[in-house]
Amino acid sequence: MVRIKRTNTTGGWYVFDTVRGANKFSYWDLYATEDTSTFDDQNLTGTTFTIPSDMASGTYLIEVFYVGVYFQIDLYNGNSATRTLTYDTALDTAPGMMVFFRRSGTAGSVNPAYHTSLGATKTIYTDLPNPAATISTVFNNTEPTTSGYTLGNNEHNKTSGVYVSYHWANSGPYSFGEYTGNNNVDGPMINLGGSPKQMTVKATADTTSWFLQTTTVDTFNEMSSYLQPNATDAVASGATTKVDYVSNGVKGRWTSASLNAAANYIYMAFGIQPLTDGAINQGRAK
Repeated sequence: MVRIKRTNTTGGWYVFDTVRGANKFSYWDLYATEDTSTFDDQNLTGTTFTIPSDMASGTYLIEVFYVGVYFQIDLYNGNSATRTLTYDTALDTAPGMMVFFRRSGTAGSVNPAYHTSLGATKTIYTDLPNPAATISTVFNNTEPTTSGYTLGNNEHNKTSGVYVSYHWANSGPYSFGEYTGNNNVDGPMINLGGSPKQMTVKATADTTSWFLQTTTVDTFNEMSSYLQPNATDAVASGATTKVDYVSNGVKGRWTSASLNAAANYIYMAFGIQPLTDGAINQGRAK
């Protein structure tokens, strides 16, 4: 799967994958049916991503997720009934995060997501800054496992709806968890067992936007540039949005409500580089 976002001006978050095939994408930041008509020469095969020529000239962030024991893609038809679906390949650990998008058919209204720190009684949305909501029917109050996940009768399982979903293991190059901000320039240390390529955080109880920082955009500590995955805004930066990416995780350095108010946050860390002694002992790699 590839997620791509223009960074030097406004633009949507496009999601492509090999399972659906060429020229078919969903919007991470927008509730909409799958688009099959905007591009005619996009492709993703093996380790090669062909960027659509119709994309405007500019600077883009490209994130790539490889299908295997740490990441799975699933396609399914909705039926408005509680049921359990099984992965083609078992994940290394139970999912840290799952996200769901409608391809066609019966409408819902949002892109729901599961996060391990919120649990299966709650959902949060990729396209909205809304706080986590307690809705028992989304995942039927049932935690996902290494082999599959449970759907209830809700936005991502409507009769006549067709859906795509993405599932990340909470291990290997990925880490999902929570922390409590302290509203201090000496912010919390989030131990990931290695240094990430990208980390996204979201305050769980208010309408603060999703907040993404990556070494691809900001190559030096302290890092202050950010994107908002639920919005089309270009890269921005601020005096209160500073963090350090260190050898074993991420250290908060400022007091922005997006990452370090006196509040609870969930995080999603991707591309973790393992701690290593240069030989066989590694903190995150498998």
